Amino acid sequence: MIPPAELDELEAFRSLLSGEEQAEIGGALCTTFEAMPGSALFNRALGLGLGEPATEAALDGIDDFFSRRSLAYGIPLTPDASELPGWLEALTSGTRA
Repeated sequence: MIPPAELDELEAFRSLLSGEEQAEIGGALCTTFEAMPGSALFNRALGLGLGEPATEAALDGIDDFFSRRSLAYGIPLTPDASELPGWLEALTSGTRA
């Protein structure tokens, strides 16, 4: 179950960026604002690891979604997804197997 505060943030960004491309990947809402390609505030994956366990496949899908659009992006970390920092470090450093 997604905590109410996290769900409120997710739904606020869904509404705020409703005219922009969005996708749900691995339980995360991916939002975009292509007018600001370097903004991790608007180009982000919200809720990863909250409603369902985070997976490396979901992370790959999220990275592909943003990379195909040439957008920098952010993924807010949550205590429930303790594996994410290591996966993100490996993804950004190119050291994943």
